[in-house]
Amino acid sequence: GNLIGEPACEDRLGNGTNNSGNTQCDSARLDSSQHHLADNENRRQSDQIQVTNESNEEIQRNLSQKLRTALTDLGPTFVKVGQQLSIRPDLVSPIVLYELQR
Repeated sequence: GNLIGEPACEDRLGNGTNNSGNTQCDSARLDSSQHHLADNENRRQSDQIQVTNESNEEIQRNLSQKLRTALTDLGPTFVKVGQQLSIRPDLVSPIVLYELQR
């Protein structure tokens, strides 16, 4: 806050600028700017993480489909391997489990 009777930082010249050299106002503006930049960076990183997670899931789905197709094409022995993997959540991800159970 400011002292009683002291105008706010942006009101000193009446035009939203502060050429008074008031370091307290400058510091408050800098803190506000840094906070705003940090919020924007956090949002950008959050969006990037979400896109990355979606991309990873899509990649896993595609690879799981290719694995199932390859095991099927390789014949009965490999189909059996796929069947065994489809009941082992400790060995493969849920996405692979789902695809191998099809």
